[in-house]
Amino acid sequence: MPSTTEITEAVRSSSGIAHRTWGRYELGEPDPGPGGNERVEAIIGFLDTVREACDLPAETNYEELQYVLIELADDLIGEYENPALEPVQAKLRAATVPVRLMIGEWDYERLVHESCRYVQDAVSALIRARDHETPIAPLAVQAAQAVVGDGTTDIVTLNHDTVIERALAEAGLEFADGFIHSSTSDWSWDARAFEATGVRLLKLHGSVTWRREIHGEQRLLRLDGSQSRTPSEVRLDPQFELLAGAHNKVLQYSRGHYGDLQCVFRASLGWADRLVVAGYGFRDKAINGMLIEWMRTRAHHIAIVHPNLGRLREQARPAVRRAWGEWENSRRIRLVAKPAEQATWEESRA
Repeated sequence: MPSTTEITEAVRSSSGIAHRTWGRYELGEPDPGPGGNERVEAIIGFLDTVREACDLPAETNYEELQYVLIELADDLIGEYENPALEPVQAKLRAATVPVRLMIGEWDYERLVHESCRYVQDAVSALIRARDHETPIAPLAVQAAQAVVGDGTTDIVTLNHDTVIERALAEAGLEFADGFIHSSTSDWSWDARAFEATGVRLLKLHGSVTWRREIHGEQRLLRLDGSQSRTPSEVRLDPQFELLAGAHNKVLQYSRGHYGDLQCVFRASLGWADRLVVAGYGFRDKAINGMLIEWMRTRAHHIAIVHPNLGRLREQARPAVRRAWGEWENSRRIRLVAKPAEQATWEESRA
C-alpha cells in the first residue's frame, strides 16, 4: 500500500489527480474540454495558503493537513464550533483570493469544503490503485485458522484497503464484516452480522469498498473495489466511506456504522484476555485509551509485532510510552521484532 509520504506528495502535487464528471477526484489526466484541471490547481493553491497562514511545517503530512481542513470546515458549518479558530479563519479569509473557474467562482468556504473532498478522494484513489495486488496477511489468516469451528477471533484494522479480507477469502475462510446480502442483491450494513461466532473483521476507519446511497434509506453498501463505474453508481455518494485526518476521526466514532464498530470492538476487548498488535503505530488517542484501560486488568496480555520496536515506542503517543514500561515490568508484553508479514501466529500470541 502507498506510504504516508507517497500519499502526501501526491496530494500536494497538481499532477496525477483530476476531477471526474461523476463528482470524485481520481488518478489520471483531466477530462478533455474547457477548464482542464482548474479545480485541482485551485485546491493546490489553497492548500499552500493554509500551510502558510497556519505556519505548518514543510513536513506536514496529508493526515495532519486534512485534520486542519476538517477543523475549519466543521467550524464554518457550526458542527463543532471552536472559538480558538476565529482568528485563524479571519487570517485565511484575508489571505484567500476567490477563484474564478469555468463552473463559477469559489469563495473561501467552497475552497475549504472542496479541499476536504479532494484529500479524502486522493487517499482512496491511491489505495485503490494498489488494492488488487496479492494480499499478504499471514497473521490474520493464521489467527482465523486457529479458531475454525471453535471460538471467536476478532481482527481489527484501521486500514482502508482490502488486503485482510482478500487474504482470508483466498484461504477459504469465512468472516463477518458487518454486511449482509440483502433482498436487492446488495451487501448492505447490518450490525447484527457481528452476532456470528468465528472470525469477525472490524474496519474501524472504513474502507475503499464502502459507499452510501444518496436516496431512500441511504444504506451503506460494500462494493467490489475493482469494479469500474456503472450506471447504478448514480444512486451512490461519489465519496467512499472512510476516515482520513488525525484527531478529528474520534468525532466520527459515535456516528452510524462507526459507532456500531466501536461498540463491537469494546465488547470484544471485554471478553478477550490476549491481544496481538501488528502494524499499528499507537497514534490514535481513542484507540490507545481503550488499550491502556484494557491492560489495567492483570490477567490481560499484549503482543506487539514490529520490525523496529525501539522506534515504535519512541513515536507512540505519550500515554502509550508511559504505559509500555509498566507492561514490561509486569511481564505482560511480548515483543516480536519482525515485520507483520514475516511473523507467525504461534510466535506472536501474547
